[in-house]
Amino acid sequence: MCSSSNTHSFDDATEFYADFGVYDVEMTVPGGYKLGATGREMRRVDNPDGTTTHTYHADDVADFGWTTSPSFIEERRAFNHPKLPSVEMRLLLRPEHRGQETRQFAATASALEYFGLWFGAYPYGNITIVDPAYQSDSDGMEYPMLFTGRANWLSPANVSTTPDSTIIHETGHQWWYGVVASNEFEHGWMDEGITTWATARVMEETRRPN
Repeated sequence: MCSSSNTHSFDDATEFYADFGVYDVEMTVPGGYKLGATGREMRRVDNPDGTTTHTYHADDVADFGWTTSPSFIEERRAFNHPKLPSVEMRLLLRPEHRGQETRQFAATASALEYFGLWFGAYPYGNITIVDPAYQSDSDGMEYPMLFTGRANWLSPANVSTTPDSTIIHETGHQWWYGVVASNEFEHGWMDEGITTWATARVMEETRRPN
């Protein structure tokens, strides 16, 4: 009897691929910093040295991401739909993009609605949208229950690339790769392929005349 193995090569141009797991993570940051992370915040402790320790818990996710900044403006809104579970949407917004919060929440809600109806309901009760700093090279990136969008200081309503399509796309990665846990390196069509196609469909649905 002979056996063979499928050895996965490393490619630093691709993203992550891992088994599902349960995460309990403590992050200690300077006091006053807003923090966002995969999962749900279970407790927050202010320490004698002026720092704050945030504890997050996440079930059944393939990765864990987090971010923190003293500049974030925190906003929360609820996604509600008669055929889908409610989701708490949390936005960590850059001060220079104040005024775009409604637009960013609307794009996230559109993705939660259409991806949920087409591919199955979003399985977690919360999602965090991170508005990254200009030229930080951290925009347009997805993690379970957390993603970074993309926004400009000036984003006219007739320009749909930023922030709308980026936010819809990154929310969509909660399904493709997130829920299906696909391997981007070996099956790119199941990650960027389906997400890009579905993003275009959502953009078409949300821009149809009444």
